[in-house]
Amino acid sequence: MKKYNMASLSILIALGLVGCGGTDDGTVENEQPPMEESTPTEDEGMAGDETTGGWHESLSFEEFQLDVEYGSEEYEVDYDYNNGNPEAEIQDTRGGSNIQVAGDEALDQLASILPELDIDEQTSPDELVQAVVAAFDLDETYDEIDIDVEFFNNEEIEAEEDQNQ
Repeated sequence: MKKYNMASLSILIALGLVGCGGTDDGTVENEQPPMEESTPTEDEGMAGDETTGGWHESLSFEEFQLDVEYGSEEYEVDYDYNNGNPEAEIQDTRGGSNIQVAGDEALDQLASILPELDIDEQTSPDELVQAVVAAFDLDETYDEIDIDVEFFNNEEIEAEEDQNQ
């Protein structure tokens, strides 16, 4: 009878453990909250703005034009903030090439250059030329350089140098 009671007790304990649902059943619970899908906000930009990254918002100017001549070769940059929808074009005929870039590709190229320009309405024409030549890594043996910058407050600075005169 003792054996019968011991066997019955063992079975009851086993059933009790299974019935209570022990926590170590071989499954692993995820202790981290589920990831929420993120939708871009206006500040983060939409899919079309991923290449520009919003760097244009940090600029103090809304229009930038650069024209550099090296004999018959030229390097031109046109940037326009366009009320938060920036547009840009780059033309480069230096070194016998004929490169024309516009849209997001041009903005991508300017994204590492224009924000580095430390200029404002008080910048002198000479300082503007020096800053632009450095930022764009231009060869200083140009024949002529022409820079026009329009700021958000409608102030403008212009610089023009002709090294042939």
